[in-house]
Amino acid sequence: MKKKSIFTFVLLWAANVLVAQTVVSITDKGVKKPISGGYVVAQNIGQNKVISTSISGKQGLATLSAKPPFVLVVSCPGYKVFIDTVNSSQVSVELEFLSLQLDEFVVTSSAVPTKIEDHAQTVKVISAERIKAQGANNLSDVLQNDLNIRISQDNILGAGIQMQGVGGENVKIMVNGVPVIGRLNGNIDLSQINLNQVEKIEIIEGPSSVNYGTNALGGVINLITKNRQQKQITGSLNSFYETVGNYNIDGDLGFQKGRHLIQVSGGRYFFDGFSNSDSTGRYQSWRPKEQVFGAVNYGVGLGRFHLSYNGKGFREIIQSKGTPEAPFYISAFDSYFTTYRIDNSLRFNGYINNNHHLDIVASANLYQRESVNLYKDLVTLNETPLDTNLEEFQLLMSRGIYNYINPNTSINFQLGYEVNLDKANGLRIENGLQQMEDYALFGNLSLGLLKDKKLLLQPGVRLISNSAYSAPITPSFNLKWNAIKNVTLRGSYARGFRAPSLKELYFIFVDVNHNVFGNPNLLAETSNSFNGSIQLKNKFKLVDLGFNISGFYNKIDNQIRSVATSLSVDSVLYRNENIEQFTSKGFRTEFKTNHKRFATTLGYSYTGILNDLGAALRAENKFIFYPEYQVNLTYKFIDFKSSFNVFFKQFGDQPILFSQFDQETQTHVIEQGIIGGYGRLDLSYNQSLLGNKLNISLFAKNLLNISNVQQTAGITSGVHSSGSSSLPVMWGRTFAVSVKYQIESKK
Repeated sequence: MKKKSIFTFVLLWAANVLVAQTVVSITDKGVKKPISGGYVVAQNIGQNKVISTSISGKQGLATLSAKPPFVLVVSCPGYKVFIDTVNSSQVSVELEFLSLQLDEFVVTSSAVPTKIEDHAQTVKVISAERIKAQGANNLSDVLQNDLNIRISQDNILGAGIQMQGVGGENVKIMVNGVPVIGRLNGNIDLSQINLNQVEKIEIIEGPSSVNYGTNALGGVINLITKNRQQKQITGSLNSFYETVGNYNIDGDLGFQKGRHLIQVSGGRYFFDGFSNSDSTGRYQSWRPKEQVFGAVNYGVGLGRFHLSYNGKGFREIIQSKGTPEAPFYISAFDSYFTTYRIDNSLRFNGYINNNHHLDIVASANLYQRESVNLYKDLVTLNETPLDTNLEEFQLLMSRGIYNYINPNTSINFQLGYEVNLDKANGLRIENGLQQMEDYALFGNLSLGLLKDKKLLLQPGVRLISNSAYSAPITPSFNLKWNAIKNVTLRGSYARGFRAPSLKELYFIFVDVNHNVFGNPNLLAETSNSFNGSIQLKNKFKLVDLGFNISGFYNKIDNQIRSVATSLSVDSVLYRNENIEQFTSKGFRTEFKTNHKRFATTLGYSYTGILNDLGAALRAENKFIFYPEYQVNLTYKFIDFKSSFNVFFKQFGDQPILFSQFDQETQTHVIEQGIIGGYGRLDLSYNQSLLGNKLNISLFAKNLLNISNVQQTAGITSGVHSSGSSSLPVMWGRTFAVSVKYQIESKK
């Protein structure tokens, strides 16, 4: 009897084990082929607790040690995530191939994840997939391909940006809504903003001063970092090599237990330098540099809310080697430029209830730039420091946004505040220390009209109190109209305000051939801008079609420019001055298709700028237009888990302002010149292996082998220009390889 009971128990146990197993079959919905490498998760209903996990094999089958019913989650790179409750031990799942379109949700303009089609403003999103396909290591790399965006290169000051014809001093760069500081010559060095932890990049073209205040006349670029939520250890190790002499390595590690999440990341990027015209072997058009960075992120869930801390550190060293000095050529004058960035932010956000959302962030940012000039003996290699300069900029910022969001009502709104406390100190800052305070209240109303809220009106206003300037009331008005099925019209007007930076007001620089001075009498910039677009989306059989045409008009009064004012041919005095008026206008059109595996983007933009400097400008006062062309192609080999990409952009002739010494009048005047056009062609191939844990990418960059372009000016518009009629825009043709290994293990 006892033996029989034991035997019965064993049979029941075995039966229970068999019953507790669930087999999941995963196939591609379009081509009806099995999908291997799919990540399969079983969760308790209503508890969000993981019961079992598995990965599908070559036949698309995965076995879970779980007894139905439970919530089934199936995910695989390149496919939409499947989530459903299952009641059977035999489950068939068809995954839908992801459209190669932009990410669906954005947060930049509202602080709340919102569908991109629900925004009244036009928002562009650059996904992590495109960042990987381009082989982009920093923000400069990835933005090169976008229409209405121009990247300028400076050997010392780094990569600057121009958007809709408006300079980088009026484009706000942020990471998770926290401003990036440290503007040199008006621009943030985009090459210092690495992408190792960036999930996507959101871009708002046109003024966003109502939500983001000063430096947002031309637009906003917000980098959204990764925020893993899996209850497991995750991480990655990435390496990148480019034949020009780029050696990069970075990695990250994340761990979540219960309500707590911690992530750490870091890396080192090294560049050998590049020049194709110097015979001495010392001076390089593109200076050697090293970047070291690290970050830590901690988050904890507090019911409906989430509290997180993010700390980042960054150091860059640029080495500028001088040419050997005559007559013996055994010595040279070298320089080192070292940049330090330390960023700390604390964020508290979440839903008070289903309709009320709160987001509060506070940050403390530090930027230091040290320059050291030294004499180097090329025989003994001894270095003798000659002078050292250190500049330091600090920003204390806090912004809070309350959103009322109710899909069942026609009226929603947003209220917010922002505080910015700027400080600058150093030997090159007038009186050694300067400060500026900026306080603001802002609000936006969202009014849905007509049936199903087909017409959306969004007026907004910002009230500013600045310690140095009398700021105007800054209004905005946006509308979105779903005129007919698949057709969306958008229009916007916004007024902008930008107070001069502390550097523009108080910076002092004296050198052997040029002096740069701030101007404490500068006026604040103001602007009026108009933007409009028509967007068409449709599906023809298996092809997703998209067409968009947009136009813009920006008028900036009292724009701040660095102007040459000296009376000497050997030494140039640059001083920040307000020009009477700057205007940019133009349009952009894009046509996109997506057919499962094959996606295309064809784009064209036409931008015109007008600089009105009165008698100081020696040129005809008229708009000068320049075109841009874009062709992007992607083909996915689904069976082989690989893709092939083509990125091409043609840059048209671009107008610039430059200073020229007039021999007759013995004065410096401002003239208008042209930077010659050029094309850039990049190819890439991406291959996933080992169940998508290993990714190998091959790149062919700048296949047209463009390095320098001609300009009509005798010197460039920047104070660090070389005086050559040849302007460096890229290093030559290169080839690169990237290897990334994903770490993912159950705790």
